[in-house]
Amino acid sequence: MATEGVPLTIVGAGAVGRTLGRLFAETGHLVPFAIVNRSRASAASAARFITGAVEAYDDLGALARTQRQAVVMIATPDREIVATAQKLAQLRLVDDTSIVFHCSGALDSSALAACAAEGAATASVHPLATFADPATLIERFAGVFCMTEGMPSALAVLQPAFVALGARVIALSASAKVLYHAGAVFASNYLQAVLEAAFRCEALAGIEAHVARDMLAPLIRVSVANALSMGARNALTGPLARRDDELVKLQFERLAQNDGALAACYADLAAWTCHILGRNDPLARSP
Repeated sequence: MATEGVPLTIVGAGAVGRTLGRLFAETGHLVPFAIVNRSRASAASAARFITGAVEAYDDLGALARTQRQAVVMIATPDREIVATAQKLAQLRLVDDTSIVFHCSGALDSSALAACAAEGAATASVHPLATFADPATLIERFAGVFCMTEGMPSALAVLQPAFVALGARVIALSASAKVLYHAGAVFASNYLQAVLEAAFRCEALAGIEAHVARDMLAPLIRVSVANALSMGARNALTGPLARRDDELVKLQFERLAQNDGALAACYADLAAWTCHILGRNDPLARSP
């Protein structure tokens, strides 16, 4: 299959689907022509955002009146991917001329087994980016890493299409998807959770939220920059790195007196930090 002007159907045009749809429409490698969302209104809204001659549907069954789908991108929540693939197969919307891929970070292309059984080439492509603001991401998408895995015949079409968006494409094995995505969760979601723990400590100290954010911002930025430039192990400083164990115990005890959940978080992170440093955990309980 050629990589120029291939018709694309988007199932689940939320933030991810809208962003990629608009980018594909601008490059022309994959050309969005149909969107299927839960409601006709949301599908129409996505179609307007993507621009071009895009039809809006609220049911996959409506596509049965069209030809077999050339390329289908499933950008639904992870929990809906398998069911969506099954419905595509049940409606006979895909065959051995079709490519079906999803955008989950954790699931691999085996989630599309129902489509593969109909002969479709299947794959997964996960853009490692935050899609909170599609309009902004469209302007900054160049350089985004996109992790791919799946059948070679599918990737032969999809990888050039994503490269044309300015993406940096990396191939993964199916078994690596969950571990890769866990790393992304640590770098994004759990980093946010750690920052919230820091802000709550400052709140316990009586420091107003906006002051705490301004006060900690330079420390946060420098710490992240150091970790990226020299590696987290070499960037570690503070009481555990200098073996000030009594201070570590005092901080844990004071947190425990004020907020048990924060104290537990502190202890878990202390244990992990000690593991990184290759030293004993001063908060570890004796057996």
